[in-house]
Amino acid sequence: MSPAPPTDDFAWAKPPALPFHGVVPVRIDHAGQARLPALGELTNHVGTVAAGAIFSLADVASGTLLASVLDEGQQGVVASASVRFRRLARGELVAVAVLGDRPAGAVPGGARPRFDVAVTVADDTGVVVAEASFSWSVLAAPDSPHSRR
Repeated sequence: MSPAPPTDDFAWAKPPALPFHGVVPVRIDHAGQARLPALGELTNHVGTVAAGAIFSLADVASGTLLASVLDEGQQGVVASASVRFRRLARGELVAVAVLGDRPAGAVPGGARPRFDVAVTVADDTGVVVAEASFSWSVLAAPDSPHSRR
């Protein structure tokens, strides 16, 4: 099965809105799925894809999935993240994110709601090279009337 064509619906996740995403050339296929092309400049000292590039790929997949379920005026910020590198990564990589249980209703004590997202990163042969987890805090967007700024 071929991947869905990349979309431009994620302009907010690209430069200039998020300047760092211009550093690592991640392509967003759709909410929760992103890919990293096989490029020499993304390799490390042993010739495999650099850990930072893999983490960035997982971050983008996770963030686009979260953004697709948030209400208008909300945004996510990573509260914690971890990655487990399972194999040396070579070639094009694809990250697929899955949302954990959603918080239901108001969060006790006025705490910010948290969303957990699991991400699997595979190479172009389908071999899983990394697994990541992200815990996102949800807050009002800076231009929202609900912002704490």
